[in-house]
Amino acid sequence: MKDYNKITKETIHSILALLGMLLIVYVMIYIDEKDADEIIQNGVKTIGNVSPRIGNVFMTYTLNKKQWSNYQNSPFSGIQEGEKYVIIADKRKFNNILIEFDKPVILRKDINYFRKTKTQLIEKNLFNYGSVVKFSYLVKGVLYKRFQKIPINQKIDFSEKNIYEVIYDLRNPKIAYLLLTDIPIIFSVKKTTSQSLGLFKE
Repeated sequence: MKDYNKITKETIHSILALLGMLLIVYVMIYIDEKDADEIIQNGVKTIGNVSPRIGNVFMTYTLNKKQWSNYQNSPFSGIQEGEKYVIIADKRKFNNILIEFDKPVILRKDINYFRKTKTQLIEKNLFNYGSVVKFSYLVKGVLYKRFQKIPINQKIDFSEKNIYEVIYDLRNPKIAYLLLTDIPIIFSVKKTTSQSLGLFKE
């Protein structure tokens, strides 16, 4: 009986510890979402330059002729040095930012460095279902794998027969983006241009 009571108490303690951890995670997610909503409501958009760190993304950007920087958790692995994304900075505190990882930026001066290819495979990312997909593509016989954040309402056909177009950077083929109709490639913050097949050289 004593052994049974001991096991029961240990089980209860384990369950309580697990519930406590889940509560902490829930509170953290709630706080993050609340902060994101406030930044969106009180924010200004600009372009951020990426410097990856372990588990984080270090972003530098310019506002009011001054350079700012901040860290943010990375929603997926494989983000490369020199990538650019749209960010929203809080007008009240410019170093408080929200990175829009579903809005990659290719500057007009860099567009000639990008080429098109096609997906070899596209699949769901089990850890971020609905917001991050994983795809592979070939560049000069080398197979690359890449993650990309997409809008929740973006429809993806994961069947093996379905092929999506990809643009990649000649200087670093690890930088690549799916060309999806609901994901524009942004060339400037003030003007958003949907991707055009005639824009990229084969």
